[in-house]
Amino acid sequence: MPKARARLTLQKRSKNSRSAFKRDKTGPETPEGWGNWPQYTTFDITDDDRTVHSFSVGDTARVLPYGREDDDTLERHEFWVCTIIDVRAETEDEVWAMVEWYYSAADVLKFDKKFDVSHCGPYERLKSSHTDCIASHCFDGLASVKSYNETDLHQEPIVTGDFYYRYTINTLDGSISPKPSSSCVCGRLSNPADRNPESVMHFCPQSTCRRYFHRGCIASTSRQSSLYRIHFLLADPDTGLPLSHSSTSKTSSTESAKKRPRRNHTPSSAPTVADTTAAFELLIAELPQPLLLAAAQAMVRGGAHGVTGNVSAVAAARRVVCGALKDGLRTDGWRNMMPDGWEMTMVDGWDEEDVVLGSSDGHVIPASANGNGKKRKAKAGSSSPVKGKARAVASSQVEVLSCPGCGNAV
Repeated sequence: MPKARARLTLQKRSKNSRSAFKRDKTGPETPEGWGNWPQYTTFDITDDDRTVHSFSVGDTARVLPYGREDDDTLERHEFWVCTIIDVRAETEDEVWAMVEWYYSAADVLKFDKKFDVSHCGPYERLKSSHTDCIASHCFDGLASVKSYNETDLHQEPIVTGDFYYRYTINTLDGSISPKPSSSCVCGRLSNPADRNPESVMHFCPQSTCRRYFHRGCIASTSRQSSLYRIHFLLADPDTGLPLSHSSTSKTSSTESAKKRPRRNHTPSSAPTVADTTAAFELLIAELPQPLLLAAAQAMVRGGAHGVTGNVSAVAAARRVVCGALKDGLRTDGWRNMMPDGWEMTMVDGWDEEDVVLGSSDGHVIPASANGNGKKRKAKAGSSSPVKGKARAVASSQVEVLSCPGCGNAV
């Protein structure tokens, strides 16, 4: 096969032109002679403002929908979206691209009349096996469609306005993979674009759970009186298992570690819950303030929190805290361990409000120190509900609820 040529430049359609291309789900109809035309890896289109737009094989792009004019009334989510898989040209004025489509929820109804479109947001797409050959003048610009794995704690951020997909559809038999399912007790599918506060999803990271629950479905049954933000810090973020005292023994004072056992000394009994909590208390007090604030957030997504919410960011912060508590790892460079763009995914006000972290087994956890090792001063007029104890810091914007599956804090 001849090597594909590098680039082809042509004139873009004028603004306010109308797309005459119509998708046909029966498959691509290539122009006559397509197989003999030279291939290109990239084509450039210059618009009326003399701005050059480049499109390459492998790019994801927006396409002007059939019968719609390219004007200011066309919303971004209304554009068709595709991936370019081949580019060929008979002449410089006749450039065509083979594309693979992303379907909107409405498109899927052509294959599956029972598909529930209510759980798909306007920017959600389904990656399809449908290919078409379309003229270059139909392209509007480049796009990005992010893959979304709902249980992946390393998921890249997807904010409101980003195209994304959770499912793929085989247009030959109409099958959708994975099959849409609900993890909430109500059985309803979740729509990440739903702005109703009661529809915000709380995530349980426990390895045996890994489920999302609507806030409105679990708020009334949660054990809110016995669960606090401190429970977010005292569990492994990837397994949900509570941290044990044995792991903190590595971080005991150097003096006690150097002491040799006295002759005829009887070993003490196993550490109590109070011992465990006290050991963690000392370590938590040394954590950088912003790290503590990030790790003490509930994992939430949807609505005002964006498609993926803060799940990946909070999980990363908790890993750093877990490493410090379990293995005595340093937290100096903790920001370098956070995912790109993590701060924009956090709950509004997460680093500003003062609230008590809570208590673990009846033992109150004091405030953490800031990055300089100094306790943060309480705001004027604030008071701690526990006498003699300083206030810890975390956002009170999202309440702590209880997972109906495993009982952990979510």
